Amino acid sequence: MQKEKRYTIGVILYSSPGTKTSILLSEFLFFNKLAEINPQVKFVFIPVTKMIEGKTLKATHLLEDHVDWEILRIDHPTKFHKLDNGQFSGFFTYMLRNNFFGGAIDPRCRTSYCISSYVTNELDLPLFIRTPDSEYLYQDYRQMIMDRLYSKTSGAKFKEVNRELYPMIMAWGRIKYENVYWIANGSDQIYDWAPDVLYNEVGDTLKADDIKESLDRVLYVSDDILFGYHEYKEKYDYEVNQNHGNKICFAGFLKGSVAEKRPKILKEIFGKNKTKMPVRIFGPGSKDIKALDHPNIECIEDSFQGKDYLDFLNSQLAMIHFGKGKDNYSYIAKSIYDCAIANVPSLIYLPCDQNKIIFGDHRFYFSNEEELFSLYNQLQDLDVRESFIRDQREWIENTISNKMYPNFTFADYCKEGIYNTTKLF
Repeated sequence: MQKEKRYTIGVILYSSPGTKTSILLSEFLFFNKLAEINPQVKFVFIPVTKMIEGKTLKATHLLEDHVDWEILRIDHPTKFHKLDNGQFSGFFTYMLRNNFFGGAIDPRCRTSYCISSYVTNELDLPLFIRTPDSEYLYQDYRQMIMDRLYSKTSGAKFKEVNRELYPMIMAWGRIKYENVYWIANGSDQIYDWAPDVLYNEVGDTLKADDIKESLDRVLYVSDDILFGYHEYKEKYDYEVNQNHGNKICFAGFLKGSVAEKRPKILKEIFGKNKTKMPVRIFGPGSKDIKALDHPNIECIEDSFQGKDYLDFLNSQLAMIHFGKGKDNYSYIAKSIYDCAIANVPSLIYLPCDQNKIIFGDHRFYFSNEEELFSLYNQLQDLDVRESFIRDQREWIENTISNKMYPNFTFADYCKEGIYNTTKLF
């Protein structure tokens, strides 16, 4: 039986936990760590559809015993009054989609936005927006709809396609951004990347002064809290795996707008195939890259999450990283920590990390296929491979960790709110 908690945070879910492109499993699991460092907080998960509610319930077995949680479905404005009971301290949500697939408004994003508008305007409570990706630009969903509705070229068609969807979101005001805090991974002591995602790199038609002003409320939360490096390293305690198949491996999504640059980078590295080194390309879209169609390159159309993903990493010789293909990394990607947890070396494509924010050691970088092949040959020596793993872990645990902010508490930003409903399941 959990003790009564002094703070209640509502977690608005526009997607089911564990989906591969929206709320990743790791994003749900970090509530275990958030609850650990916020022992006075109850989390109320707020799915915006019955289906998301069901899938969230199935995922709650992943929450540890110290997490105090409830589920409250809010799928229509007629239920918003359930949030206006003086029991909530604040709300937490995720960045919504920043495009319209097939020109259609996503009804889940619409409902989620309306809830966010309600709690920041009508309830005047803080809203914490998870900002997890330095290449996925934040765009206000209501403003996106307005821009499309009034477009001279596509407005009429957009209205016709979405005639039953846009009136509801337009009936609610814009999110009150003076109540918004942005939860970003990493540290501005490594690279202050959040302003680029929230304002600097956003198109002029969607830039707004209220979002610019909110940049003062970017909260960088330690990677160890969001990604659980120390927790999972100790929990799984992987041995260095010598039965690794002896292939250089890349793992990641290779299709979709967020990953559109990745196939180009893989072509740059492996397209000429001069060295014929054994390679494994793992992820959806891998078999669509014709330049990788060589006998020595294995392409696997699959993906893993959670422990299955870490097991997969542990069974590789080494993993290569280049983020999503930008010229420079701006934060330490979760995949770097995952490899260190799984006891597998990380090799970084230098053109995508020219400032070497990931590792300060040139040994772990390559600029072309030939340099990668040299690393491949070095890693045939078990002592060298183990030294790569050991030194990379040491860099993470000392140099990188020392640049992180050690803690995050909702109580610093929220008033007390005691949630009294008891779970009936």
